[in-house]
Amino acid sequence: MFAPDGVKCYHRVMVSPRRKLGRIGRLAACLLPALCLSLDAGLYAQEPPSMTAGGSSDALVVERSDANYRITVPGTHWKAPSQPINPSADFERVNEASDAFCMVITEEEPFTLETLREVVLFHARSASTKLSERPGSPTKCRVDGKDALRVEFAAGIDGTEISYQTTCLVAGGIAYQIVCAAPSTLFAGVAKDFASFVDSFRLLAERSPRPFPVPAPHENPALNYRVAAPGAGWRIPAARTLSTADYECRRVSTYAFCQIVAEVGETDLDTLRAVAVANAKSESGEFRLISDDPDTIGGKPSRRVEFLTRVGENAVRFLAQYVVADGVAYQLVCWSPDSLATPNRPDFDAFFRGFALLGRPPRPPRPGIPPTHFSDTLGYRCAAPSGQWRTPADRLNPDSDFEIERPGTQGYALVIGEALEGEMPLDKFVEEVQVGLHEGGTYLAQPGGGATRIDGVEAQTFECTVDLEGITYRYTVTCAVLGGRGYQIYGWSLDELFEKNREDFAKFLASWRWTSEGRE
Repeated sequence: MFAPDGVKCYHRVMVSPRRKLGRIGRLAACLLPALCLSLDAGLYAQEPPSMTAGGSSDALVVERSDANYRITVPGTHWKAPSQPINPSADFERVNEASDAFCMVITEEEPFTLETLREVVLFHARSASTKLSERPGSPTKCRVDGKDALRVEFAAGIDGTEISYQTTCLVAGGIAYQIVCAAPSTLFAGVAKDFASFVDSFRLLAERSPRPFPVPAPHENPALNYRVAAPGAGWRIPAARTLSTADYECRRVSTYAFCQIVAEVGETDLDTLRAVAVANAKSESGEFRLISDDPDTIGGKPSRRVEFLTRVGENAVRFLAQYVVADGVAYQLVCWSPDSLATPNRPDFDAFFRGFALLGRPPRPPRPGIPPTHFSDTLGYRCAAPSGQWRTPADRLNPDSDFEIERPGTQGYALVIGEALEGEMPLDKFVEEVQVGLHEGGTYLAQPGGGATRIDGVEAQTFECTVDLEGITYRYTVTCAVLGGRGYQIYGWSLDELFEKNREDFAKFLASWRWTSEGRE
């Protein structure tokens, strides 16, 4: 991608500088868009349903002894679908004439009717657009003599408005969702069948909830910490929602997650907190910081940060603790739908209290050899400021000639050089570079810079901030024109971390030397 007059503007083709150190995970990847799904694939998803009436997949009476219920299909015109509509459903039936379906989903988790309703709506919003709950919903009702809630809403799916009627029931430690849905224009035509389907639901026996175990504490000697799940009803998932997490536990019944990301390396608390919050802003549709306060965790100073994000139509609330201790950066992140934040907060606080350091700090990584670079083509050489700087694993810009990063302070630097078309004075070249930065985001010139020299050659330095997706980056840019080539030397970081990197940016520029090829 090029700015006018052929001057490459690195900023417009550069990915935002995010690394594992500051990640709390991509929110969109955490919020699994599964309509009316339980958190996992359903308690009985791996077992074929045991049904009466000879076990036929089109049986009119379906009995699930494992899930303790029986239900009657509205009629023979309701058939088993050729492919599953929802992999979490115990069973499903479709009415092809009305494009309607009905199903039952069960989960043996300590739900209440209210939390079950919130989880149903959360998943529905994740899988649809323009979801609207019907006036008066939810309504109290009775199913087989038990208190239940009927949740009614409409949602846009693939351009069609679908009306849903989900009856929520909790009995014997099992949460039941009796789901009925059809295109809104056809819903009235199958309403009687849906009513018959729900009214036919029967529990097979009265049973008491089974006790829910408490997961064993987790200990990681390599990262020097121990933590425990908040209590009963929490479990350790077979697959983590966040791939970079060292630890994760979740509670299905309140759709709550607790995660730890830990990394050995050079950083400090201010940097960790700044990068984590910046990443949260960049990964969400909306971001609102609620609180950011000093705290302690595991006996060490920390930052306790609470923020609200929006992913699609869902509001998600995060409560996080950031701490750096004995050379390890820890992010303890808890989150749930905003509507369930209040019931989850005591468990989140318990999770933080359960975090402890083991007292066996890992050996810090030894500083490496500072990367150096020699360019025959562009006629210069330069070196990284110290061994804390390294060559990035992934390119920051495909047009750059040399790149370095310092993860511990989230500092980045690179060089772009290219042949210019015709003679271009230095001040004109600087203007073209600034134009490109203007086009990359909301540009604001900052004090500092001016005329300078790099290895005896006239140059010009300027500083600026650029706002991208609500995140402010600060840059120092030095431009030079020599031998028909234009050179751009960049150093940048998050605005609030720039001063931590300023001295290193100056050392990087001071290392610059022109070779004989560059002076020709």
